[in-house]
Amino acid sequence: MKKSRQHKVFFIHPMNSTFVNRDKELLREKYHLKSHYYIPSKNMLKFMWEIFYLTFKMLANTYSTQTILCWFADYHSVVPILIGKITGRKTILIIGGYDAVSLPELGYGIFCSNQLRIACAKLSYRYADYICPVDKSLIYSQKSPYAPDSMIGFEHFIKTDANIRVIPTGYDAKFWQKIPQEEKKRRVIAVASISDEIRIRLKGFDLLIELAKMMPGVDFLLVGFDGQYYNNLKRIVSDNVTLKMHVDTEELRKLYAESKVIAQFSLSEGLPNTLCEAMLCECVPVGSAISGIPDAIGEVGFVLDYKDVNLAKKLLEKALSSDEVLGEKARQRIVSNYGIEKRKQALYKLLGD
Repeated sequence: MKKSRQHKVFFIHPMNSTFVNRDKELLREKYHLKSHYYIPSKNMLKFMWEIFYLTFKMLANTYSTQTILCWFADYHSVVPILIGKITGRKTILIIGGYDAVSLPELGYGIFCSNQLRIACAKLSYRYADYICPVDKSLIYSQKSPYAPDSMIGFEHFIKTDANIRVIPTGYDAKFWQKIPQEEKKRRVIAVASISDEIRIRLKGFDLLIELAKMMPGVDFLLVGFDGQYYNNLKRIVSDNVTLKMHVDTEELRKLYAESKVIAQFSLSEGLPNTLCEAMLCECVPVGSAISGIPDAIGEVGFVLDYKDVNLAKKLLEKALSSDEVLGEKARQRIVSNYGIEKRKQALYKLLGD
């Protein structure tokens, strides 16, 4: 694809996750992209250095930049958004989940943070030209019985005149697919980054561990643990639970391909990547009635309206006993609604030439 010679994009991100790097690749196909990896830190000196260095890079590059794009509203987004506002550059703020949430019971979400961090997020929302959540639930959601104390959607906290465009994350159906020689096992898989008790509860692994004790004939595979917490938890889970630390994408695809069911019982999400990737591998989805989870599942899986272990057990049993056609429909739903090409074209349309 011929690049837009005049259009330069400055891309700021606070993590090197798969979906962030995927966006960088998409934008490089057409635009001249310069990126900055902001490294969050709780150390005050490192924090001040990161903000100073970000400000320096923005001032050095803004003159030659047409569009400033930030992933997530946080400390790192306020300087680029304000500089863009002052200099007349187009500013785009991508909202992923944490940055539009308050979950008091776990102290989770940008709007459960300190006042400075909340102010940075609010200023970013207020002065961005475009706000692009990955799911419509991150604009405004009614309270869910599944997590009655949570508030999901930035409009609970701030009103903005920005143009709002929902642009879902996109998934590579050529990579994430069922491996022909792999047969589906009577297994429930769940994948998340887990480092402490808060993440266990946030991602619904506590419910899955409880369910495993009630369903001894079913294998449960929980993936994404950090070292010490992995060792502590391994000693207390039931025999039908296998814990794995972080795995690469090749191994993860194989694990999805072998698993009958993907479970996503989170208390907060945007549009969950692991759920969509597993569905592309023809896992039958079962998930909580939170944020983008029901949007992803649609009519091709099962949604848990209340955090009730007996109801969750019934839904997992239905998914495990379902026909393989349901897994095929799960894949087709992601292909049709969340393909990588759809995100690419939506971003290109937003940026223009």
